[in-house]
Amino acid sequence: MGGPACGGNKTISGDKQLLRWLDYCHSGKNPATGKIGTSVDFITYHWYGNNSVPIGIKGAILNARNLAIMHKAVLDELRKNHSWFKGPIFIDEVGPTSRTPACRDRAATASWLAKTVHLLNENGPDYPPPDMLAYWTISDLYEEFKNKLDILSFQEGNYGMLLRGDASYPNSWDIPKPVFQVYRLLHRLGDFEVKSTGGTIENGVNAIATCDSSK
Repeated sequence: MGGPACGGNKTISGDKQLLRWLDYCHSGKNPATGKIGTSVDFITYHWYGNNSVPIGIKGAILNARNLAIMHKAVLDELRKNHSWFKGPIFIDEVGPTSRTPACRDRAATASWLAKTVHLLNENGPDYPPPDMLAYWTISDLYEEFKNKLDILSFQEGNYGMLLRGDASYPNSWDIPKPVFQVYRLLHRLGDFEVKSTGGTIENGVNAIATCDSSK
């Protein structure tokens, strides 16, 4: 069991959905067993570039720094208030913004994702990156919001990594966007990071070098 897949500024600030859920799982009555406490195997939360970080940093479209800051704040909260939890943390919905600007279809979002992943690895050994970082969403065609009949409605947008295409162009469907290609490149990284110089973890170009430790 895991969760609660809470979004944005409600994670550890606002109404603190993540922390309240953990409180319940730790000390609330389990409706299935009647006992106190519920097993938690993993934690999930969502984050976007335009979300504001609890420590006061305002979000903005394509803000690559604030996810690393937010994840560090989440880990601090867990150590302070829920040190009993030792499982993995999944960020199972992420994007440059929760809205639909054209940047989602362009190379800017690819750069944003690469920078975000790099910064998540620069918080130091006491702040490991999340165990998963899943982009919202794979396709531009999906079901999410309920309509007036209270059923899921087919949606079209540019949230995905694969282009929704145009009926006038038969071969235009599911073309990988730049952000898809970044995931493809990141997947090819080795499991051992090699020291590299010339980049920066702040604004601007940065670099990462890896190798496969099994070779």
